[in-house]
Amino acid sequence: MPPSCAVGGATCLRRSRFVCLLTVLVVPGLSAQEPAVPRFEAVPGDAGFPVEIPSAFRATRGYVVVAEHRGREASPEVRLPVVIIHADSRDRRLDPVLYLSGGPGTSGLSAAAFPGAYPWTGDRDFVVLGQRGTRYADPALNCPEYVEANAASGSDAERLERQVEAAKVCRHQLTERGIDPSAYHSAAIAADVADLGSVLGVEQWVLYGVSYGTRVALAFARDFPHSVSAMVLDSPLPPQARYDDESARNFQAALEAIIRDCEAREPCRSAYPDLGARFFRAIEAASRDPIAVQTPDGGSPIVLEGPQLAALVDPGSPSGIVMAPYLMNAIAEADSALIAGVAGGSSGSSDFAWGMRLSVWCSEALPFSDRAASPGPAPVLGGMESAVVDPAVCEAWDVPPRPDREAAPVVSAVPTLILAGEFDPATPPKWGRAAAETLARSRVVTVRGEGHLPTQQWGGDGCAMALVAAFIADPDSVLRSPSASEHCVFRRPGPEYRVPGGDL
Repeated sequence: MPPSCAVGGATCLRRSRFVCLLTVLVVPGLSAQEPAVPRFEAVPGDAGFPVEIPSAFRATRGYVVVAEHRGREASPEVRLPVVIIHADSRDRRLDPVLYLSGGPGTSGLSAAAFPGAYPWTGDRDFVVLGQRGTRYADPALNCPEYVEANAASGSDAERLERQVEAAKVCRHQLTERGIDPSAYHSAAIAADVADLGSVLGVEQWVLYGVSYGTRVALAFARDFPHSVSAMVLDSPLPPQARYDDESARNFQAALEAIIRDCEAREPCRSAYPDLGARFFRAIEAASRDPIAVQTPDGGSPIVLEGPQLAALVDPGSPSGIVMAPYLMNAIAEADSALIAGVAGGSSGSSDFAWGMRLSVWCSEALPFSDRAASPGPAPVLGGMESAVVDPAVCEAWDVPPRPDREAAPVVSAVPTLILAGEFDPATPPKWGRAAAETLARSRVVTVRGEGHLPTQQWGGDGCAMALVAAFIADPDSVLRSPSASEHCVFRRPGPEYRVPGGDL
């Protein structure tokens, strides 16, 4: 063992980072029955693991084992999957980049399956952590009962009744196994990152968070300020954002922004005259008198109210943005065949742990929302519901609210690049600007024509990811230079909206 490594891998000098990885499994003086936490358990190359790494990349796979409740004697252990994509260069040991996925509730491990998409892997180690409670962690708060409750047909009241019952059943099953749902939240994940750094010998991380992962990054910068050298926040969800109060209005604002962009350019303006007025009239009309459309498979007709019609438009993805005026026009003209085709095409993700989402949302989002005290939905898009989780479901999930600091702006001087999509309905650019108000060394870039997660749109021109790579290489240079983001903001053309007769 090199002299730079402490027993158990607790400290490794930067020039020999990860040399100690495999030593963390053997700590003299500890019995096999009482292993230390945190620890790292490496997985041999021929053993199974939730994600396959391309053979062209050197990688270490394993699990970081942490306590479910830190500071509590005899706390159960939590095992979190970790992939370390090792840098191509053996001579440079720069701060590693840690990927924090969105959700809350997604594992994010798929990022490790495509390391070539991340341009810093030549110089820096790229680490992907599966967050506690997500699909490939142990325990995983998957709650298949809740997935089934969401998928079942019926009225909103019937669906809510099923969701409440499913939450009760899942929570009971977890607690019967000794799992405490109240231990799964952003601050706990941030502490998991700190534990991961301690067992890998990482002194400072470059944090790359997307969507909900940005909240975890901000929590880490707040709680462990000396352990982060830079942050990239793609589509930020800062703790002061009130998603449950604003999401319906943010969605409408994204649709209005696309309509304005369409009206400003040909041929979209000619194809869809007076689009906004016609579309919003149709939504209001369907709220009073729902429409029934026949699905292409000949099954039972789908009854759609105004909010459900509006939700068929997807301003969060590049393909959805391109199609948005086309779909809004179809809704305005009551094109039942087209509406039915879109309404029957949705599907859920198997990579989503609903119990994890409930634990986070019911403890650190809904308790700080006006929606928790006011059950009526905002009068937006025919009464679209803003809350991610109904208060009745949170009551059934029964986790205590987190401290007030979890809903307060994070103050930090860590160099931070904030990216937001121009048409993002979920985490709008205004939230990026709000986060920046207390981040002393930050810059906000609103990416022209994009929706949610501009750095993750692999079919585009890559301007957002190129900007991130430049920032990670030299944060201060990007923060100082107004021209660094010029391509993403000014030179980037707007979406090529679908018009009648055009290609899908």
